Amino acid sequence: MYCQKCGKQIADGSVFCQHCGAQIGNVVSDNFSNQNANQNYNVQHTEKHEEPIKNKEEFIADFRAKHPERIVYIVIFIILEIVSTIVFIMNVSSYIDHHRDENLTGMMIAAFLEIIAILFACAIQKVNASANKAFDSYITKESREKTNVSTKWLCPKCGNSNPANIRYCSNCSCQKPNFEPISAQTDVWQCPKCGKINQNYVGTCGCGTRKP
Repeated sequence: MYCQKCGKQIADGSVFCQHCGAQIGNVVSDNFSNQNANQNYNVQHTEKHEEPIKNKEEFIADFRAKHPERIVYIVIFIILEIVSTIVFIMNVSSYIDHHRDENLTGMMIAAFLEIIAILFACAIQKVNASANKAFDSYITKESREKTNVSTKWLCPKCGNSNPANIRYCSNCSCQKPNFEPISAQTDVWQCPKCGKINQNYVGTCGCGTRKP
């Protein structure tokens, strides 16, 4: 869709034009209390407190706190290791002395328990790998946000974050602080009837007057 005032393309469903600040469906004053907002910008503007980036130890600790299954795996692994070791030692010594079939069965049970313990060890490693992968994603995301923070500006009226190339807040149409309106240039024309400034590619003013 296109703004009726400046003619530039805007996102569908927008309430305000991000280029000229006009309310979609109703042409409102460009000022829209922007002058007062700009004058009081330094007073009203409160910067968002950014949380410090966590180091790997802190992030891993938080991740493990949110995934308690790792502790369960560790406990089960330790129990299986202890039981399998005891069962194997008891049966292997008896088998050496007496060569009884029940001792051979006991050693097989110990081996089976050891295999299960190995599976739980693999599960523990999988959780650790997931934690490291989540940390890498976290660092990448934080770095990207740190890089983009300089390309955004906060609306002094509603606090909404807007891209640097947007002149008006997409939430309340407040003008970007310290933004100087475009003066009459060759790429714009002024309507002789209502006085509105239009882009050169706009052939008809919002009031119905055609471009001179």
